Amino acid sequence: MSNSQTLSQDQPDQSRTAPSAATTTPERVRRRRRHTPSTPRSRLANVALLLAGCAGSLVLAFIGFNIYVQVAEGLNPSGRVFVEVDGQKVYLEQPTAVVTPPVGASGAAPAADPTNTDTATDEAAPADATAPPDPATIESGGAAGEKQQAARSTVPLPPVHLEIPAIDVDVSVMLADNDNLPRHKFAGWFFKSAFPATAGNMVLLGHLDGNAAIFGRLNELQPGDEIRVSTQDSIHVYVIDESWTVDDTEVSVLAPTSDPVVTLITCAGDWNPYEHSYNKRLVVRGHYAAVEPLSDGAGS
Repeated sequence: MSNSQTLSQDQPDQSRTAPSAATTTPERVRRRRRHTPSTPRSRLANVALLLAGCAGSLVLAFIGFNIYVQVAEGLNPSGRVFVEVDGQKVYLEQPTAVVTPPVGASGAAPAADPTNTDTATDEAAPADATAPPDPATIESGGAAGEKQQAARSTVPLPPVHLEIPAIDVDVSVMLADNDNLPRHKFAGWFFKSAFPATAGNMVLLGHLDGNAAIFGRLNELQPGDEIRVSTQDSIHVYVIDESWTVDDTEVSVLAPTSDPVVTLITCAGDWNPYEHSYNKRLVVRGHYAAVEPLSDGAGS
């Protein structure tokens, strides 16, 4: 064996056992960086960035929610109920001014006598029962005026009891709407319709049949029949003027009115077994005619 061969065998191969500085320096740097612990300052910076990101997300979410609420409120204001009349939204309003019916306007105006050919008379024309009430009439109306003045409340009160003597209706009143009708023998005061004794449309709903039926004989009412609606301190008397039938989708009968009226609504027409409803609605409307003091035990 030659000396060259002996030396090659005795001396270690530097290329295999000793890595070059060019390869060891980056590797040591990477290892040093990998195991270097974070300083308190760097941890605080990371926490601050995280908190800033969360705060920014919350601010953006809050702004987006406010924009959504404003748009939704503009399209359909919360707490307000509307009906569509001739394609237009009509919001139901509850007047706060209490009116007083004219003294002696407890019935419908008498019809003219066609056989009377006189063109002049010394008698005064009968008072219009639907004319706006005149507070001065109460002040000078004698005993009847004093009775109504004592019974009149200065603020509107919700109805608590309904009585229709002609068809033996005598029930309590509760708040209701089309989707939440009374499940027992109660009359439903339509949400956002007028208070008794205010210049508006007070709507009262009732079932036609079933265990909660109260308006099964509503079709028997005639013009001149009384509807007596009690509050906590008064009995407000309405007198029926007319009745008619509408489709079950007709909602214009719920719209506000300029005069104080009551509107009674119940089912009518044919029963639809698939929709579990009637296809018509019977509507009875009357004008505000009188107010009486609440007697003991009434209105409960």
